[in-house]
Amino acid sequence: MNTAINEAVKAIVLNAIPKSVTLNYVEHDDKLSEDQLVLVNDVLNMKLKYESFVDGIYDDINPWLMDCSSNAIRVYQSEIKTALESQQDLEIAPEDAISENEDLIRDTLYSRDSSTPVKDLIRNTRAQPLRVEMHTNWEGLDSGYNLWRYGVAYDEYFKHIIDVLNLNPAKLKKVLLAHNLECTGAWPNRKARDGKEYVSYEALVSEMENTTSNCNRLTFVGLFNVSGLEDYKGKITFPAGNCVGFFDSWNGAGSMIEMELLRPLTINFNKAQYGQTEYDSFNAYLDNTKSYSIDSVYGVTNKFWGNQVTTA
Repeated sequence: MNTAINEAVKAIVLNAIPKSVTLNYVEHDDKLSEDQLVLVNDVLNMKLKYESFVDGIYDDINPWLMDCSSNAIRVYQSEIKTALESQQDLEIAPEDAISENEDLIRDTLYSRDSSTPVKDLIRNTRAQPLRVEMHTNWEGLDSGYNLWRYGVAYDEYFKHIIDVLNLNPAKLKKVLLAHNLECTGAWPNRKARDGKEYVSYEALVSEMENTTSNCNRLTFVGLFNVSGLEDYKGKITFPAGNCVGFFDSWNGAGSMIEMELLRPLTINFNKAQYGQTEYDSFNAYLDNTKSYSIDSVYGVTNKFWGNQVTTA
């Protein structure tokens, strides 16, 4: 092909390719898979950077992306062929022109590709049920039966519960005694917490009475929009009105999970929120990605999860 013809062909090829093309089309019901959602937990817990999360999904869907791109390229090649065939005086067969300019066509299509498949999958995934469990060096809160049989003290896991919920131990002791639960040890009067509690004292005692296993972890629930991961800096805020309770994800049990937050509660995953050991940390899980889920144990409706959490 001489230079003049080649330049003419290139001009037709480039003109036939739109300024913006879509090589990877994501259907409205395509979303992140269950395995990919597990990685969301690592981002929330500050164990994986968002950019690495996105790169991992690209690697995971690469075979699908290659198939989509190949199919799209064939469609655009067909349109280019039509454009070439419309040129009556072109001194080269359209098929030959496409073959000789295959690299140009492919490179141009990729450079003009505006598709964002991973972003689209994340957007389509929408809000997911989220639970945040409080972990410590202690396994968790004992069952209601054992609590009322042996009594409680302001120490170990129960102390962490009281402190995280910003309850006044002295006030809580009065409510516990009124419910015939023996209280041992010191229960300091922390007046600075009065009026700043996250849940009511009666609600906490009711949750304690209705625990069924021996490893109940304080658990916050809400809905998390996966699209919020991009701007996530490690803080999750549960809005007032969302519920808190006890859940044992290892044995598939827990309390009623009906304590309502009296005011918003923010958890900072950049550092432990209580205690002095490395085990004193919160752990965030999309509900169906870790051990027993609340949904599988309780069969809850979407209303149970309350409002969406906010991130910062």
